[in-house]
Amino acid sequence: MNNYFDKASKILWMELQNGKNMALATSADDKVTVRTVSGVSYNESIYIVTEKQSKKCAQIMLNDNVALCTDTIKITGIARLLGHPLDEKNKLPADALKTGFGDWFNQYATSPNAVLIEIIPNSAELAIMGEGAPEVYNIDYIIQTATKM
Repeated sequence: MNNYFDKASKILWMELQNGKNMALATSADDKVTVRTVSGVSYNESIYIVTEKQSKKCAQIMLNDNVALCTDTIKITGIARLLGHPLDEKNKLPADALKTGFGDWFNQYATSPNAVLIEIIPNSAELAIMGEGAPEVYNIDYIIQTATKM
């Protein structure tokens, strides 16, 4: 790992740990769909909850490559359907979602059709805004490196 990787990754996960509304892009059969989702980071993945019958689940089952975008963060990765958010095996990421989205999560997660989705990042671009020009980092999670642009 390099110093840019450590710095940029730490900032990225801190930005997402309390939950964010994000644009999630999925695709299947050469058709791309984008929608807003509520997601939170936990253990270097992003988690969202949706309904099993949703178009996003259908597309993920056909093509698990996805992209997320929020504010100055862009992420590409692999999505996995993990089962119901209240299953014991999903307790820790579900707790992170509950912390980030409280009442919304409690209402949504009680549906018998709810499913927890984990997005494991392959790459990310992060722009850190401050005085002057933003610091832009490209992060490669596969080889755990980052470059500053």
